[in-house]
Amino acid sequence: LLMTPEYIAASLDTFPIELLDIQQRHIPILGEDYFAPLRFDKANVRLQLERELKRQLLHIRQGLLASGGRDRVLADIYWAAAEHTLLLLRAVLWLHDKTIPAAAEEIVAATAEVCGVNLVGVPAASAKARNIDFSALQTLYDTVTVLANYVDGMPV
Repeated sequence: LLMTPEYIAASLDTFPIELLDIQQRHIPILGEDYFAPLRFDKANVRLQLERELKRQLLHIRQGLLASGGRDRVLADIYWAAAEHTLLLLRAVLWLHDKTIPAAAEEIVAATAEVCGVNLVGVPAASAKARNIDFSALQTLYDTVTVLANYVDGMPV
């Protein structure tokens, strides 16, 4: 990923979740850290979060139709959605001024506690070994729906 400081500054309102994630999780190896001083507008983060959650629901539905019921395809859709959901959960925690845990299980638990919602459908990273079928995808979809509804009504 190659970005200039000017591009980063001009994108704070467009890609706040992605830039926030880079700020929180990257490790500079050489040169100036252009992400450390970034400040994000909570309204922009909340709006992108709402948009991403609704997009995620559409993506899951489209993937389900395209899968033709093949479990292997369902599993790919499921894990891509689960990974993206963790990114979004980190943004939810940031909006609530909470420290972002490193482990997926802790991110899910902290977000569920802060939001007062059941996030049972968001898997832990260690759960990748289990078989994924339509039921697992439906549970994840339902959980993303609950989260989308929460964020939709969230004041900033």
